Amino acid sequence: MKKTTIIVILIILIILILSVTFKKEDKEVSAGVFNSLEELFPLKSTRIKCRLDGKEHKVRVVSVKKDNEKTVVVTERKEKSASDEITIRMTYDIYSDRVVESGKHIIKGKEVSTIYPLEIIKGQISLGSSWTSADGLINSKITKIEGKKITIESVRKTEVYEEGRKTPIIKSTVETRVYEKGKGIIEYNTVIK
Repeated sequence: MKKTTIIVILIILIILILSVTFKKEDKEVSAGVFNSLEELFPLKSTRIKCRLDGKEHKVRVVSVKKDNEKTVVVTERKEKSASDEITIRMTYDIYSDRVVESGKHIIKGKEVSTIYPLEIIKGQISLGSSWTSADGLINSKITKIEGKKITIESVRKTEVYEEGRKTPIIKSTVETRVYEKGKGIIEYNTVIK
């Protein structure tokens, strides 16, 4: 073969390789930084700083278990009440299409209250994605994706009865959760409107 034929073939191969590489990178960028819900949570035991309603907390990832169906992440944090120390243990069941949060409050080794299961994320991670809880009371939406963080805003409608009134007043509780890739929830705020 002639040198020019070899050079032309090499140039064509280089162009093909580069075009495949750029298409792959474009696909990854358009999908965002999150390819699965599991990426939002730590996959090993660790400690994370978290801001909950304006207060700094240290959250400890107690365990991470994987099976074919889901990944289960268990976290704990401590809070002081007037008389006792409360352990808040949260469980995140991470499926391919949703994340279910549940938990319990523990005082002196005894469970004193339960946080019932709630789908905190549903579907793929993309800006503007929204979903409604199974009971229809909570509407959630991904309002911001920035770098390794996503922000989810959930609005819960509740009926509040005031003294002297026969009909309830509808109030909205707005919960804002910020998740960081590999850390889980790093910020949580609640406002009643």
